[in-house]
Amino acid sequence: MLVTKSAIRPGSNFNRQGGSIFHQRQQQTQLYAIYPSRRQLQAKVRVFIDFLLEELGQQA
Repeated sequence: MLVTKSAIRPGSNFNRQGGSIFHQRQQQTQLYAIYPSRRQLQAKVRVFIDFLLEELGQQA
């Protein structure tokens, strides 16, 4: 998840509102994950893509 340090500090609106940008969507957006090859895909990239698919569900 990409957030600024100030967004996750204690007492911020981000923490009080659930702590995830995925649960606060108000409009539909498009998101693309572009990577060079599945053959040499790093584990951390695969985990991030799996996370996005899980959070975004059928929209992915």
